[in-house]
Amino acid sequence: MRNVLTLLFLLPFGAIFAQENLSLKECISYGLQNHSSIKVAENNIAKSKEQGREALAAYLPQMNINGEYDYNMKVQTMQINGNKISMGSPYSSTVTAQLDQPLFNQSLLLGIKANEPNMELSKLNREQTNEQIIYNVSGSYFQVLVIQKQIQLLKDNKARTEKLYNVTNLQAQQGTGKKINARQIEVNLNNINSQIANAESNYTIALNRLKNAMGMDISANVVLTDTARWVQNVTTAPATGTFDYVSTTAYKIQEKQIELNEISAKSIRAGYIPTVSMFGRYGLNGIGKSAGDVFSNQFDYSTIGLKFTIPLLDGFKKDAQYKQAKIAISTAKENLKLNQSNSNMVFQNATNKREQARTTLLSDKRNMEMSQDLYDNVNLQYKGGTASLSDLLNAESSWSSAQNNYLQSMINYYVAALDLANAQGSLEDFYNKL
Repeated sequence: MRNVLTLLFLLPFGAIFAQENLSLKECISYGLQNHSSIKVAENNIAKSKEQGREALAAYLPQMNINGEYDYNMKVQTMQINGNKISMGSPYSSTVTAQLDQPLFNQSLLLGIKANEPNMELSKLNREQTNEQIIYNVSGSYFQVLVIQKQIQLLKDNKARTEKLYNVTNLQAQQGTGKKINARQIEVNLNNINSQIANAESNYTIALNRLKNAMGMDISANVVLTDTARWVQNVTTAPATGTFDYVSTTAYKIQEKQIELNEISAKSIRAGYIPTVSMFGRYGLNGIGKSAGDVFSNQFDYSTIGLKFTIPLLDGFKKDAQYKQAKIAISTAKENLKLNQSNSNMVFQNATNKREQARTTLLSDKRNMEMSQDLYDNVNLQYKGGTASLSDLLNAESSWSSAQNNYLQSMINYYVAALDLANAQGSLEDFYNKL
């Protein structure tokens, strides 16, 4: 018993709970909690908070203590009325404590003002990261779903072909059928086996991409639980909704960046405004002819005062910086207009693409159903001796082709719907309604 417990302890945690049964919503939820990009976005939010504290600290009291201990190898000498007098002592010390408090500094005040939009920008970037994860996980999920369905259809085809092969091969052995017919069916069966092997390989690749999009270890065993929900009839056109670029995360991020750029420009401009600060200073001076005398001969002093700084000339440095900032703001506003126009175009194209994908999906589904009916009829005729093996194999080939077209149109539809939600800025709603 102890050996068993030791073995369980040594096994990785994931090996004990080897299988993850996940729906699409659970896959997205996992990604929103575990993907590294989410952790990076959260770190950026924490960093913005500390940047705010840093900006505020610049306007709070600052205190420093400075000290010096000097050995004057040759003291300074002055001549007064023809007499030489030594100035100072061989040993001296100075200890000063100074407290500074800004009273008015427009640049620092604007830096504090930038705290709120900077924090909001970090949170908007987190929202955009969420949307990207929802999009990536959903797209990868649908790819796995379609390949899974493809494998199922191929295995159904294999079962039918094996049954046909067994009958035809038995007829050939009994002399009531042709061996060439059995050989032809065997070739088809081998082709189906190759297609299944290729599809299973693609399934593994697609599943690894899904796990990577979720931020999950590639070695984890994931089983999708709600595939039947998505493999269904798409008959009615879903509501498109309206598009408002102002409500999208992309617009809000650009708008907040422009706001920060404007504050930055004002801060540069504020560099021309005089600053006022208050200071208080307390110090100790020590002098002596020997090293020890310095510590016994201490004289204190204190000072309080106001300090004014009036910028006069900087070679037009601030003027150049300010004009660069204003140009950057103008450029950002023009880019905002361009992005709004492009986003409107992307939304319209995504709407048309989804509708076209839905129409194609319905058409391919009807074609697949008709191909199946045709195959069933030819199969009955073949069993009754009124249709040739070639007719049956051609019907099966048409059915298989129709199935593949249907699967491809299915993923095209889901990707188009996902692209529309992304263009519309409604990926969060898509996730919440799952």
